[in-house]
Amino acid sequence: MFKFIATYSGPENDKVKASFDQHFKNVNEPICFKIPRIKELLTNKMFGGPTGQSNFYLITEMMEPGKDAMEFAGDLASIHFTDEKVIKK
Repeated sequence: MFKFIATYSGPENDKVKASFDQHFKNVNEPICFKIPRIKELLTNKMFGGPTGQSNFYLITEMMEPGKDAMEFAGDLASIHFTDEKVIKK
């Protein structure tokens, strides 16, 4: 399955973080759901890693809204295309 993955590094302060979260919820999420056959958007908020704080703030799995992501998140966003494979035991 092909996916569109966006990773976002951490906004520098709580005010910017709140603005980021609000824009993502009110603008970017609705863009995702305008795409035919999109039934879900997976988001992962990072809270740390094995060595402490993560250098990522949010990772999303979606299809098309990369243009808005790059416009509102700028240097915080990194866009990737992936081919997901599920490997089961």
